[in-house]
Amino acid sequence: MNSNFPSNITYPFFRLMIAFSAGIFISDRLLPDSFPVWILLAALGGSFAGLFLSYFHSQKFYSRKCFGVFVVLVFMLGGTIWTDWRAQQQQFNWPDKFLLYEGTVLEPPSLTDKTYACKVYVEKYYDDSLRLVTPVYREVLLYAVRNSLEDRPDIGAKLQFYAQLEPPSTPPYLSFDYARYLYYREITATGLAYRGHWKVDTTAPEDLTCRQYALQCREKLADRLKCSGLFPEVLAVTSALLLGEKELLTEDIKTAFNAAGVSHVLAISGLHIGIIYFILSLVLRPLLFLSAGKWLHTIGVLFALWFFAFLTGLVPSVIRAVCMTTTYLLSSLLIGQRSSTWHVLYLTAFLMLVYQPFYLFDVGFQLSFAAVFSILLFYPFFRSKFLSGNTLLKYLYDTIAVTLAAQVGTFPLICCYFGTFPLYFIIGNIFVAPLVVLIMILALLVLAVSNIPIIQCWIVLCLNYLSTFFVNGISFIASLPYANIVNVGVTPLQAVFLFIILFTAYRFCRFHRPGALIALLLGLNLFGLLKWRQTVDSNASARILFYNCEVYYQNGSNTEKLVPYNAFVLSRGGVLTGKLSEDCRNLYTEKIPLQLDYLFLCRGFKGDLNDLKRLFVFKKLVMDASLPASQQMRLAEQCKSSQTDYVSIEKNAVYTVPVKKQFY
Repeated sequence: MNSNFPSNITYPFFRLMIAFSAGIFISDRLLPDSFPVWILLAALGGSFAGLFLSYFHSQKFYSRKCFGVFVVLVFMLGGTIWTDWRAQQQQFNWPDKFLLYEGTVLEPPSLTDKTYACKVYVEKYYDDSLRLVTPVYREVLLYAVRNSLEDRPDIGAKLQFYAQLEPPSTPPYLSFDYARYLYYREITATGLAYRGHWKVDTTAPEDLTCRQYALQCREKLADRLKCSGLFPEVLAVTSALLLGEKELLTEDIKTAFNAAGVSHVLAISGLHIGIIYFILSLVLRPLLFLSAGKWLHTIGVLFALWFFAFLTGLVPSVIRAVCMTTTYLLSSLLIGQRSSTWHVLYLTAFLMLVYQPFYLFDVGFQLSFAAVFSILLFYPFFRSKFLSGNTLLKYLYDTIAVTLAAQVGTFPLICCYFGTFPLYFIIGNIFVAPLVVLIMILALLVLAVSNIPIIQCWIVLCLNYLSTFFVNGISFIASLPYANIVNVGVTPLQAVFLFIILFTAYRFCRFHRPGALIALLLGLNLFGLLKWRQTVDSNASARILFYNCEVYYQNGSNTEKLVPYNAFVLSRGGVLTGKLSEDCRNLYTEKIPLQLDYLFLCRGFKGDLNDLKRLFVFKKLVMDASLPASQQMRLAEQCKSSQTDYVSIEKNAVYTVPVKKQFY
C-alpha cells in the first residue's frame, strides 16, 4: 500500500473528485439562487471546446497543460450545473393553508413523545376551494399525532393527512442549520397532522422500492432479536451493532460510547463491513483451491456483502463501505493484481457524489472518507515506528496505529461538528475491537438458529454475558477522569487550517522538507489568530432571543432556554424579562410595580396595557406571534396612544436583544 501522499495527488480520480467537489460547493454555497444557468452552460461549452482543441494539439507542452486545466474546468462546471439542477428539483411552492395531502411512507416512522415522525413521499394534494388535484412528488417530514400505538404507519403504506406544509426553518436555539440539514436529505417541507387528521390505508402496500423491501427485512430481523430473550441493554447494543437500529439505545449508553471514543461502532460502517468481509473470506476460503476459485471467492464475498447491506436497510454508510470494497475486489480481479486503494477511495467518492452531490455536506460521508484517507496515509508511517515478532504486541500496536491514524484524520471534523474530543479513544478501541467481532458473530448465530430454540438459548446466554461485559467496560472507560474534553468546537475555516497543520506536520516528519515546516508554522499562527478572533466575537455576541413563546440566552455557539425563577420572571445577562401567558392580575399582587426590561406576551395572555402598567414598569413590550391578531392590534393601538415602545414578532421570526457580557 503506497503511502506517499505527494505522488498520490497525481492520480486522475483525485483531481476529478476535487474538481467535481469544488463545483458542488460553489453551486451550494457561493452562487445565488437566481444565478442564470445559461452562463454556466456557456462556460461548460467553452471548456469543452478548449478541451478538444488542446487535445488535438497535445504534442506541445503548453497544450498538454491546457488540456489538464480544461478537464478540471469541465468537471468543476459539471458539478456546479448538476448540483444546481438537483436543487431545482427540490423546489416547490407549498400552499399557505391547510389541505388534504396523499403520499407514501418511505421509512419506518420514529416514535416521539406524542407523534410519529414519518418521511413521506407526497404525490398530490386536493384543493376543494379550487376543485383541483395538484401533483407534488416531493419528500416531506410529517409529525402525525398518535391515535394509539397500534396505528403506526408501515413502510410503503398510503397515507392521507390534513395539514399545512411549510419549508423547513431553523429555530434560533439550535447550534446547527436544521433547515439545511433537512434540505440535504431532500426534505422539502415539514408539517403537523393532529389526531384524527391523518389516515393509513390498511391494504397491503404494493410496488415497494428495493430500499423499502430492505427496510422491511431489517424490521423483521429486529423483531426476531426482540423475541430471542436478550437483556434490554444487550438488545439495544446488538441491534445497533448488527442492524444499525438505534431507537432502543438509551442516552446513558450513547453518552458512554461517545466519551470512550467508540461511538462509531454503534453506526454500521466500514468497521462492520470489514468484520463481515473477514468472516466471509475465512468461510469461503476453500473456493480458492478450485480452478476458477478466485472468481468464485470474489463473487461469493460480494454477493454476501450486498445481501448484508440489504438486510441492514441499504443505509448510506453501509453502501459507502460496500461500494468501496466492491470496487477494490473487482478491479483487483480484472487487472490480475491488487488494485491501488487510493484509486478505489477516489473513484468511490466521485461516483457517490455523482449519484447524490449533497453527500458532500453529509457528516457521515465526510467522516467516513476522512477516516479511510487518514488510515491509508498515516497507518504505514505509524506502523513503521514499531516492529515486533510477538503476535500479541503486533496486534496491540496495529490496533493503536489504525485507531490513531483514523483519529488524526477525523479530529478536525469531530471538533467542528461535535465540539468534544474523547481522551481515551485508544484504550476504548483496543477494548472493543475483539469484542465487536465476537458479538456480531453471536448475533448472526442467534438469527440463524432462531428456529432451533434449544441451541438459540445457549447462544443468547453467551451473548448476554459478553455484551454486558462490553457495555460495562465502555462505561468504566467513560467514567475515568477527563475522559471527554468538551467545548473544543472550531469553525469550518478553523477545521480547514487544522487539516493543513496535520498534513504539513506529517510531510515534514516524513520527508524533512523546509517548505513543509514553514507551512506548518504559518498554519499554526493563522489557526491561533482565528481562535483569538472567535473568542473576541463570542464575548461580544451574547444576546436574548424571543421565539415561539420561549426566551433563550445565546452566547457564541451555546444556547440555553431560560426558565422562570419566580412564576414568570426570567433573568440572564443582566436583563430582566417578564413572560406572561395567562391573566397577569393573578401573577403579581404587590403594590409597588415590578421593574422589568422586557415584558413578553404569549398565547393565553389576558388583560390590556393599563393592567400591565399598573403592575409593571418595563422598557419594551414584546408580543409573540401566538397571540391572536385582534389582540395584537388592540395592544398595538394602546401602545401607540400611550407612546409605549413595543414590537410584534411575526410567525417563525425571532426578536433579538444584544446583551453586554457581565464580568464578575
